[in-house]
Amino acid sequence: MYRTIVMLTSLAVLLGGAIGCDSTQSYNESNKQAASAITPRAGWTISSSSDVLNPELALDGNVSTAAQSGTNQQGAWVTIDLGKTCLFNTVIVDHGTSEQSYAGRVAIYTSTDGENFTYRFTGPGNRRVSLFSLVTPVLGRYVRLEVVKPQGGNYEPTSRTWALAEIYLR
Repeated sequence: MYRTIVMLTSLAVLLGGAIGCDSTQSYNESNKQAASAITPRAGWTISSSSDVLNPELALDGNVSTAAQSGTNQQGAWVTIDLGKTCLFNTVIVDHGTSEQSYAGRVAIYTSTDGENFTYRFTGPGNRRVSLFSLVTPVLGRYVRLEVVKPQGGNYEPTSRTWALAEIYLR
């Protein structure tokens, strides 16, 4: 079962790259396809709920540093502003050196205006790297990740934090 899930997840990531969402693709302001590629991470900004400390560390390019929630992960969230509308279908959270600091379940929301968010997906967190593959590509400027279930608990506080060393979109 685990092998099947890993194979399906890998396939979803490969398909994500095949539809023009490859984050390694060059970004060109004059490109007429406004949502064909993810904007460069250097242009992203991030905000968070009050219980997530140093959210900017989730975008600093260093997996040795991480944004951290308190030990009560429930309801903790971060919102990334991509700077413009982009097309993507995968959200990847690298937990860095805090590989055990993942959430039990994370919900993904998107928005084009930063005010009205649409629920897209809820998936399980995972040790070291959490991968959230959306069924269909999504057009959005803002991406929100919210803990809906702490790690290991039945919606009860855990002794572990939620660490976000780096966040990637594809």
